[in-house]
Amino acid sequence: MAVRGSNAYIGEGASFVVLNMSAPVSPTVQGKTLLPGDDVWDIDATERYAYIADGSAGLRIVDITDPAYPVEIGFYDTPGSTIGVAVAGDYAYLADGNAGLRIVDIADPAHPMETGFYDMPDWVSDVTLSGTLAYVADGSAGLQVIDVTNPGFPTEVSVYDMPGLALDVVIANNYAYVADDYKGLRIIDISVPTHLSEVGFYETAQAAQGVAIDGSHAYLATTSGGLRVVDISSPLRPTEVGFHLGAAWAQDVAIAQGWAFVADLYGRLWILDVTDPAHPIERSSYRVPYKVDAIAAASDYVYAADYSAEQLWIIDGTTSPNPTAVGIGNLSTTGWFGSMTVAGGYAYVIDNSSGLHVVDVSAPSQPYEVATYLPWPTGVSPSFRNVVVQSDNAYMVGTVAEYPASQIGVPIFTRGYLWIIDVSQPTLPSEVGYYRAAESNSSINGVAIVGNYAYVVGDRLRVIDISHPMTPTLVSSAAVPGWEIAVVGHYAYIPSGDVLHIVDITTPTHSTEISVYNAPGVITALTLDQKNAYVMIDNNRLHVLDLSTPTVPREMLLYVMPRDVSELVVRGAAIYAADPYAGLFILKPMRVYLPLMLRQF
Repeated sequence: MAVRGSNAYIGEGASFVVLNMSAPVSPTVQGKTLLPGDDVWDIDATERYAYIADGSAGLRIVDITDPAYPVEIGFYDTPGSTIGVAVAGDYAYLADGNAGLRIVDIADPAHPMETGFYDMPDWVSDVTLSGTLAYVADGSAGLQVIDVTNPGFPTEVSVYDMPGLALDVVIANNYAYVADDYKGLRIIDISVPTHLSEVGFYETAQAAQGVAIDGSHAYLATTSGGLRVVDISSPLRPTEVGFHLGAAWAQDVAIAQGWAFVADLYGRLWILDVTDPAHPIERSSYRVPYKVDAIAAASDYVYAADYSAEQLWIIDGTTSPNPTAVGIGNLSTTGWFGSMTVAGGYAYVIDNSSGLHVVDVSAPSQPYEVATYLPWPTGVSPSFRNVVVQSDNAYMVGTVAEYPASQIGVPIFTRGYLWIIDVSQPTLPSEVGYYRAAESNSSINGVAIVGNYAYVVGDRLRVIDISHPMTPTLVSSAAVPGWEIAVVGHYAYIPSGDVLHIVDITTPTHSTEISVYNAPGVITALTLDQKNAYVMIDNNRLHVLDLSTPTVPREMLLYVMPRDVSELVVRGAAIYAADPYAGLFILKPMRVYLPLMLRQF
């Protein structure tokens, strides 16, 4: 995170975002661009360029001359994982994890080149410059001081062994202020760089992850302790004078013009008024659905389940490509989300390990979880995958690991299940009946309901009569494997590997495969409307198929996506794509709205 003038430059998962902070109480997105790494770790900015530590993707250089359209113009792929960056003159100094300190010539931003490096014993997480010296936070190896007078041949000046893990470092007035993890804030006298000495410390009750200095105060981003404000007017006796607990698992902090900007682990930027450092006051925040792996659409709304923050977002879908979040609710989940459906004012969310979660969304601005249901039997290791709601029942599928009867201790096998759950009272879900696949080492991953039949897929297609929910009965099966199933009219569409199977289900007792679509890669997401199939290939290429003649599906359009899409949903003319690393995309015919447009709230 970096703040320069009226702009804040932040990372949203894999995206670089420019926020207009001219009115900090109402931050607005000016522009954003998706980067190739999994997460943006650190940012330094000049008037024209942002220099971004992009983890496994190294250093990325983005032209921010026009904040509305930030454009990557150059990069340098380092040998390690770049998680810290500081720029001075024509050089970028990179904290490159286990690859030490890397020094990159950025005189030509389009063609950055490494000029030197210095290996270090532990994990380098941050670097800051003071004159010709680089101060490097090197985890358990402490604070390292490196002479970079000659960037091609950096040399060690001194090392100070910290009691904790040196994670972040700031220089001010001949002192280095180090966020030392569970050992809090350490204050090191650097007036003689060859002979460092600790003059004071303040041990926080929580792990210190980041530090910023403003005048006579140090601001610490701590894990469960949020923001801590420490008076450092006497470096020998630092004293906590204020705190703000809102930012759970705070990771980084920046100070500008009486404002503290605190980034937390769950994709939220807290904006605090610290004109009185002893009493930080929350004035605003900026947050987004950070890592989305389940989406659904109903009426005017799109629902996004964010597994990193364990939240359900409700988004007004009528305003794309600039949609608005209207509500956010917490989920008591423990794993990743398998799927979600919305019916009758409730969202039904599947967590792979904790089962069904029911959320009241009748008031979109105030969603709240009202019930959970963990089906029995759950076996040794359940994996819940999908849910569909019809009338008063939820149909939930998954695969359970079981021990063979009377042979506890021998290797387990898997068994596919369909659970039928009464949700006539959504706050009190109860099991009505279940179907257990007869075959050992079976699986059930997807479900679709048509009339009195449930079509479930896993190791094969099974058709189950659900007219008597207490005793669901298998009526037919076919050797068509798949991980998902979607039905339109008399046809079921079942993806499996690089094949989309098209099955005629006119007669439930005799389902017949009539065609296949051989995809140019692995099918990773599928959704349908009345005319088309939207097929995601290898998580990043969306193929649109014309289904007007199901026996001969015809490819019409191709979109190339820049990230890893795992689920799709269609609402009106828009396609919503969930990305576990980059949030949400919105697509419309012949145009791709760039990643995370849905997060411009």
